[in-house]
Amino acid sequence: MRTILGTCDGFTPIIDVVADKMGLIPAAVYGVVWRYCQMRDGVCYATLETLAGHLGCDAATIQRHIRKLCEQGYIRDMTPSLRNSAHEYEITSRLNATAFEPSGTRQRFKAKPTPSHVYAIEAGEYVKIGVTNNLRSRVKSLAAIPPFPLKTLGSMKVQRPFDVEQALFEMFIQDRARGEWFILSKTKMAWLRGWLNESPRGEI
Repeated sequence: MRTILGTCDGFTPIIDVVADKMGLIPAAVYGVVWRYCQMRDGVCYATLETLAGHLGCDAATIQRHIRKLCEQGYIRDMTPSLRNSAHEYEITSRLNATAFEPSGTRQRFKAKPTPSHVYAIEAGEYVKIGVTNNLRSRVKSLAAIPPFPLKTLGSMKVQRPFDVEQALFEMFIQDRARGEWFILSKTKMAWLRGWLNESPRGEI
């Protein structure tokens, strides 16, 4: 296998857990988006036509399956309100919350809710909203990216972190700067700080 990959000009993975949950075609679409996310800044900028060319299908098919992958939380559309132009996509950390467990005589991947922290970090005028299992480590890794000192607004441990994260993304969709970074008003920032620090842990 190592020899084969060494002679290939790139490859598109088929992730078992995605194929098992959503089918082979959605898994292939996920794989193509993942492949483009390995370039530049971890974002897929390819057009639907370009993605379709890799799988021998039409753009409408790619668009349909990307929408489903976004709904399931495997892919995030960073430009959901964009019209008549290529959207930007990124791979989420959804697969990190996947458990490997037996089912009958066959081993299967099964996604299940895994408690993690939903957090918000302030960096200058920007606020990053995300999910992590280790907030201290996450803040440390992010500290090398923005040119501003980081300040944790708050965090809470929940049963369905990706659902909560997505709900916050949708709530602040008009304030999105890029990816998981937002520019929030003082009022919204104060609300987010209070909500993260006061919400009952593990209830969501």
